[in-house]
Amino acid sequence: MPTLSYPVKRILYAASLSFVSTLFANCATICGGSRYYAHVVVNDKPNAKIMYGGYLEGTGKAVISVPRKDIRRFSFTVQQDGCSEQRYQYKSRTFRGWALAGTLLTWTYGPIPIGAIVDLSTAALWKPNVHERGIKKLDFKNFRYTVDYTASCTTRAKTNTPESAKDGKEKAADILYLKNGTIVRGMIIENTPNRQVQIRVEGGDIVLYPSDEIDRVGKEATTE
Repeated sequence: MPTLSYPVKRILYAASLSFVSTLFANCATICGGSRYYAHVVVNDKPNAKIMYGGYLEGTGKAVISVPRKDIRRFSFTVQQDGCSEQRYQYKSRTFRGWALAGTLLTWTYGPIPIGAIVDLSTAALWKPNVHERGIKKLDFKNFRYTVDYTASCTTRAKTNTPESAKDGKEKAADILYLKNGTIVRGMIIENTPNRQVQIRVEGGDIVLYPSDEIDRVGKEATTE
């Protein structure tokens, strides 16, 4: 067998590396890649900030590129000005069986399932679990995450204090009993059924509580 010259060996080596790189890249592409796109939508809150990995991704809506290996620990936060931050976490995933079948049929050389090995190493054979709340599949690479932002909001406002309150004759009479056990005393200034209650607490702050956080509303006896 003739001995190959050094330049020829280098050319063959470079060609081999190029072939292997192309093979691996195409394999991952066929299976949808090692990332997918999470289309986050915050219901009825177009100005709410969506944060992922410490970066602002959008307000009200955002498209986030997520590594498939992070599907079981994917999380983001939502916050609206004047309101507290709310975190959303997703902890499950499902297997992309059809993608594995396609990989085995298309990218198996001899006894070695090269495509499956690559896809498993990049987690390309996993997808979000559509049975988790708010997740809907758009296509193999895009999933919608619809969330409800229910964090409590607090705003400071200058209000006209009634004369009766100035002379000490009027006391806080309304009570909110929250589902978490908290009791809030003050004066209700707005009560929208099945939506929210705004109450002015001691010090003049106006606090907003969503209806789903309230167990019941009561009255407290006033004293002169």
